Amino acid sequence: MQQIAAQISEKAESIPIIKDIVLFDSELISKTRHLFYLLKGAYSSLHRESILTSMLSTLIIRYGDPPPVPCQVGLQHTATTRACRYIEAHSMRNLSLEELAGVACLSPFHFHRLFLRNTGVSPHEYLIQFRIKKARELLMGGNSIARVAMDLGFADQSHFNRYFKRVIGVAPGRFIQLNKRQVLQAKALNTE
Repeated sequence: MQQIAAQISEKAESIPIIKDIVLFDSELISKTRHLFYLLKGAYSSLHRESILTSMLSTLIIRYGDPPPVPCQVGLQHTATTRACRYIEAHSMRNLSLEELAGVACLSPFHFHRLFLRNTGVSPHEYLIQFRIKKARELLMGGNSIARVAMDLGFADQSHFNRYFKRVIGVAPGRFIQLNKRQVLQAKALNTE
């Protein structure tokens, strides 16, 4: 918590004191539940770290005593662009928020805020959308669902199916059925 508080204000901070024992904050409750859900499963480090950073910064900014004064985040497109290129080049790896923040030369807290402000999505969501874009190309090229899931760094096929359906609107198998003609043509070209 002390690290997050220092990142929020970009200066050394003491450990923030949370005076209220019981908090009724729906956003904070949602983030906390999401974090505990992620900690139970085989989810990426980037996803877990992003939610942890978001949850703790919300807690510290809203309920810390004294609350740190957040620094202004500029529109540093260069840092965001560098991070996006890095995500795309290393999309099969289990990236961490700390690693991406290092690429952008920012603290994890500021990197997360800046990335969200400049792209409209979190670094984790950007990674998922990039992987799904690649998955569409691979599926259209005649690759199997299991192979695509494994090649793109998803924990397993059901994990891949869940994200694919959320982003595309249909499950991978249905996507292949809807694009059967193009998939068959791609398979025929691959065997020639």
